[in-house]
Amino acid sequence: MKSFTFIDKVISVMYFTLYLPLLSISVFPGICLIFYTLDTTESLLPIFQIMIISVTISATYLIHQIILPLFCGLIFQILPIRYPLGEFPLYSLNGAKWAICNTLHRISRQHFPTYLIPSWYTNLYYRMMGADVSKGAHINSLLINDPQHVSIGRGAIIGGGAIINSHSVEGDMLYLAKNNIGEKATVGLGSVLLSGACLDSYAILGARSFVSKNKIIPSGEIWAGAPAKKIR
Repeated sequence: MKSFTFIDKVISVMYFTLYLPLLSISVFPGICLIFYTLDTTESLLPIFQIMIISVTISATYLIHQIILPLFCGLIFQILPIRYPLGEFPLYSLNGAKWAICNTLHRISRQHFPTYLIPSWYTNLYYRMMGADVSKGAHINSLLINDPQHVSIGRGAIIGGGAIINSHSVEGDMLYLAKNNIGEKATVGLGSVLLSGACLDSYAILGARSFVSKNKIIPSGEIWAGAPAKKIR
């Protein structure tokens, strides 16, 4: 469709416009560290200088991975780019905000330190991107695609590679509904939750399951399948 082609071009332009400065900022501290190391190790034997520079370059990569996602979260916190629940045209201010937030999240995913999934760092990143993440939540996925409209309860588990989409694009319209994951609820590995799909407290969704729009899994029930249905 023509509309999707247009939106795809807009998001691509946003990606490249945001990507270069964000990447530059994230590597700046590491590059400074490399120059400092080169200056302070000139008098050492070559083998020791090489060893120290190798550690410094590794540290530069690590610093970059840590800084870039958090900087994307900081941009989200500072700029007025939050978009509301409801429905609105793709060709609108809210559509543009959605595209910018989506771009920031894509950039973060490209460089995210995946060895820190799940961890406090992952939870911090999603909080900075607007998600309501309670204490003890276990998030093992980078595919929560509209964090500002997602709530994850205390002790809830988001399995590896699970997809949570609070948005749905239909024709020229963008629909957004909140995804609530209740206390101690479990979203199985590789599962998909569409806009408005929710799990009440202690509900369990089996691995590779699919929950359609606005479907709610009641407290304590176990669902599985595509589409997901109650199995216990």
